[in-house]
Amino acid sequence: MKLFVKVLVLLCLLSGAAYAAKVIYFTAGDVATVGEKADITALRSQAAAPYTVVVRSAPRSRLRATPESADYLSGSIPPNYRDGGIDSGTPLHTVYDRTNPPDPATLVSSQAILRDGDHVHLTGGGTVTFAVSGNTITVSGYTAPDGGGT
Repeated sequence: MKLFVKVLVLLCLLSGAAYAAKVIYFTAGDVATVGEKADITALRSQAAAPYTVVVRSAPRSRLRATPESADYLSGSIPPNYRDGGIDSGTPLHTVYDRTNPPDPATLVSSQAILRDGDHVHLTGGGTVTFAVSGNTITVSGYTAPDGGGT
């Protein structure tokens, strides 16, 4: 299991929240136009849980040294969110297409499914056991690398 997934799972555990795929909608300017506001409203209603929709200004996002992490992109995607830079048409992340939305059950490479009672072996040793109930994940047990538990 990749380190990112472990960190994501632990952050979800600490926050008590389930992971939601992140969609970034980029506005063409600093202020959303009437059309963009309608797009955002439609996207938010269609991409309800398990998605979180955030809105960013494309001009301001161009100033970021490192693109913001996301699962999907939409709207006026700025050049620094493309794998080949300004001349590339290929986005770093999947474009969220409202006419053909992604299946929410499809997991991206940074996600994993945990079931009640699953054990995850940690890179440094030890095992964490999870309890899943009501879409909430909690740690139900930990076995240290030396075999002791807490």
